Amino acid sequence: GKNINYLKNKTGAHVSLSNSPFTPDYQICQVVGNQSEVDDALAMIRRKFPVQDYPLLTMMPVNMSQQPVIIQPEHQLILPEVMQLSLPEGVSVDVFVSAIVDAGHLFVQQPTHRSFMSLEKLNYFLNLVYSQDPNVPCVPSPVESGIICVCENDGFWYRAMIMSPEDENGDSQVKFVDYGGYAMMAVSSLKQIRADFMSLPFQAVECFMANVTPNQNEQLFSNEA
Repeated sequence: GKNINYLKNKTGAHVSLSNSPFTPDYQICQVVGNQSEVDDALAMIRRKFPVQDYPLLTMMPVNMSQQPVIIQPEHQLILPEVMQLSLPEGVSVDVFVSAIVDAGHLFVQQPTHRSFMSLEKLNYFLNLVYSQDPNVPCVPSPVESGIICVCENDGFWYRAMIMSPEDENGDSQVKFVDYGGYAMMAVSSLKQIRADFMSLPFQAVECFMANVTPNQNEQLFSNEA
């Protein structure tokens, strides 16, 4: 309250806070005014919350309407440690197995994590936006490993991370960051992600089973395993 009023008085911009629609852990700051007022307010906010002390505070604009606000190419590389959930050490937690790569490699979700309940809402809006707007830009080429994108699989749209450069067939391997698993996808089908779809942490945690290996004469796990 006091900080917001100070911003209003110093810059002339109207400043307000609202909860993110995808996770209660984040809030969205709305700044309304002419360009000079908005620039001054954003500069004051960043000085109040320097990036070295508040790395999760992003100045990326968001738009909750149907018009996409696309993360620009120079901002597309996302730090996995910032967005990626992990399993807590030293305690037991309930998990769902969401994808199996092989007998020793799987992905799990944490249904008791406070952000998990927002996944269904994110999926709804993600599919609403990307299934209705064919003009959402594709990921710029050449693609790089680590870029977060949106891709269609079995009729549904998912957040994904590009894992490999484009091959001679025009495909790249992607990892589905909320459900797990890998797939080869045509680079031409990979869409840029809206900034407002980046507020929810990636839900799928990649796990490898300890002390589990293929049979002595096998390099890979069999389907039976």
